[in-house]
Amino acid sequence: MIAALVSFVSRLTKRERVAFYGALIVVSFLLLDRLMLRPILTKIEDLDKEIAEDEVSIRKALGIVDREEELLERSGMYAPYLKKPGSDEEEKLALMEHIQGLASKSSVAVEEIRAELKLAEEEGENAALEKYVVSLRCEGEMQELVSFFYDIEESKERLLKIKNFSMVLKGKDSSAITCTMEISRHIIL
Repeated sequence: MIAALVSFVSRLTKRERVAFYGALIVVSFLLLDRLMLRPILTKIEDLDKEIAEDEVSIRKALGIVDREEELLERSGMYAPYLKKPGSDEEEKLALMEHIQGLASKSSVAVEEIRAELKLAEEEGENAALEKYVVSLRCEGEMQELVSFFYDIEESKERLLKIKNFSMVLKGKDSSAITCTMEISRHIIL
């Protein structure tokens, strides 16, 4: 094969030989480009794109790390609203104790208190919530009850809300009022 190629080149004129060698060099460069350089350059481009994407994600992560204290502080604000490990009974007991504490702070006498867990999705609310409902019967003067209502509604650490209530005078000559109410608390699961 090589002998045939040498004999072919030896029969060419000087001008044809220059053109042949020139064509051979061009074809060699094209083969080198297609077989070696192009795959290497494509791989380098892909790696550059990957590096750029990683740089963006690292910058975002650094932004989060830079704001770590702020984020921890904010998450601490919402911690009371998140579900804590423990049983539902413990949560009900803690909620009833909190409400009784608010009642005693307002000088309202709690006669009966009962708590139950209702799933929020059963009542058409967000499925990521649990809802504790406390039924309460209490007694006190109007000013004390208003103070108790205010303390319940402004209880920031528990997200308490009075759902409904009714008040009745205890007696004809008495200024004491008996109140029944439902208080709800939502917890994010």
